[in-house]
Amino acid sequence: MLVNYNMEKLKRIIDDLSSVTKINFDILDTNFHLLYRCMSSAPFCDTIQGTSLGANKCLCSDTNLLEECKKSRSFQSHICHAGLKDAAAPIIKNEIIVGYIVMGQIRGSVPVDEIKRKLSWMKDETLNMVDLYQELPAFSDDQINSLSNLLSHILFENAIEIDYNDFISFATTYIKNNLDSDLSIVNLCAALHVSKNYLYKRFRENRGCTVNDYINQQRIMKAKKLLLESDAPIYNIASSVGLHNYTYFCRLFKKITGLTPFAYRNNVH
Repeated sequence: MLVNYNMEKLKRIIDDLSSVTKINFDILDTNFHLLYRCMSSAPFCDTIQGTSLGANKCLCSDTNLLEECKKSRSFQSHICHAGLKDAAAPIIKNEIIVGYIVMGQIRGSVPVDEIKRKLSWMKDETLNMVDLYQELPAFSDDQINSLSNLLSHILFENAIEIDYNDFISFATTYIKNNLDSDLSIVNLCAALHVSKNYLYKRFRENRGCTVNDYINQQRIMKAKKLLLESDAPIYNIASSVGLHNYTYFCRLFKKITGLTPFAYRNNVH
């Protein structure tokens, strides 16, 4: 399953919206990789990001905001290190997150004295920065949230498509390549860009078992191979297939194969 971004349409939509609102927009994929950025002229932000300290503060602020957005799967806003209102929202359809919208360069309701305090590290530039802050566009949280909802809808209708063809092949390949990782349902849904219900349904239809049963089968299959092809301690093999609880690994191995890992290694050899 793939998420396809029509970059020509996406850029046109974002450029037009930024031109009207004077807001900075970033569109990111599900791994927070930047797909497109449209920045309106904002001397306030340009001055801050022109310094290494300011650029680093901006990066940390954006990262924290996105992590909160990903965790909550909902619109999030905060006041950044420089006193600006930043916001992030997931792009969702059919319970699937296919990207994120980040909006910045927005003036909040922070008092002038607070802006001066936040930017005191800039020393001689502080007073000039207050004037530049006042030039930025001002929006409420409700307005920004409505804007993100509108943009998400427009992007999905015009610039983002989900291709579900051969989903099971894609999903099973992902699982087999990541058996040593945390293959929780939450992580799988995020990696495969599907909802929990869709994931359950497709595995029942195509594999005749639950997702967790399939994962356990693949882990034990790989463990059997490692038991025969290496002399690694059994507890190391358990960890290498993502089962870090040794007791649980042995119990699961016997449930699926009828033998303990130790007996399997010795009997087959």
